Amino acid sequence: MFFTKKGGQRYQLQGYLRRICDLTSPNMPRLDDSRNQHRQNRTIPVLLVPWEDGAIVVSDAATALTRDISDNGLSVTLLHPFRAENIVVCFWLPRGETSDPWFFLGTTRQNVPIGGGFWSLGIELTEKLELSSESGTARLLPLAAELLPPRAIATAPASALVRT
Repeated sequence: MFFTKKGGQRYQLQGYLRRICDLTSPNMPRLDDSRNQHRQNRTIPVLLVPWEDGAIVVSDAATALTRDISDNGLSVTLLHPFRAENIVVCFWLPRGETSDPWFFLGTTRQNVPIGGGFWSLGIELTEKLELSSESGTARLLPLAAELLPPRAIATAPASALVRT
């Protein structure tokens, strides 16, 4: 079989990318059984808001991306450590069962640096909160609206049309 220089480089590149995937697979079985919950890899923007003394702290809200979601919680990636023991987590999916955001109350379980200035935050969810002024979640609607994707692009960008 004959390889061109470009084809050989592409083949070598694929090997490196496969190795990155193999080394960082989040769903590989753990050697210990400390986590017996099934985890699903999902990248979804979420709003995180500290919950202190039964109230939200809107001024310390942050946006993060989920890394994985389990039956009892989720793991998110942030640009900084999140300094709250209790957290309101907001999901607003662009389509689904409801057009309203979903709010959950959770507890910090892990808050560690993962390199590159990023932090991993593990959250155990404890209850579903209703969208209301009593819980304070209604005040989060303007911030939560930023979780929705912008209007879809009607045509693909020129860079997507170029084949190499």
